[in-house]
Amino acid sequence: LLLSNYYGWWYGLLFCITSMLMTFGLFNVIVAIFVENVVDAARKNDLAKRQAHMRDQEFFAQKLVELLEVIWELRGWHHEGTSQELLEKAKEGVHLTPSIYEELRKSARFSEVLEQLDIAMEDQYALFETLDGDQSGVIDFEELIGGIHMLRGDARR
Repeated sequence: LLLSNYYGWWYGLLFCITSMLMTFGLFNVIVAIFVENVVDAARKNDLAKRQAHMRDQEFFAQKLVELLEVIWELRGWHHEGTSQELLEKAKEGVHLTPSIYEELRKSARFSEVLEQLDIAMEDQYALFETLDGDQSGVIDFEELIGGIHMLRGDARR
């Protein structure tokens, strides 16, 4: 009020508007810093959980056996026995062609197991070409297991 009496009403109005904008700006910066810290903490927590999850070799082995069971079921092959026996059979008998892979990819259970192994849905469409490292047109057991193990999770620098 004293400013407007001494310098005029327009100076008092300018002072009030400037003070209001500075206050809004200051609070905006404070909120931005708070939100950035919260998001960063959540990202670090999520990354730590994913790394621990990916290190869990027992989980990987369990999902690998589940993936092989899905392949066995969808191919119409019969399997009775332990998971170790299934792995031994798979080393000798898993050879996936593009048509077999496409049939597997259409299966909800196959896609679900791949997602649980941190293979994103959009990556599953071109997964055959990615896993077929020797360009033979067939994915064998070693290519399947090694490729899935290397593709798990998000790409990082």
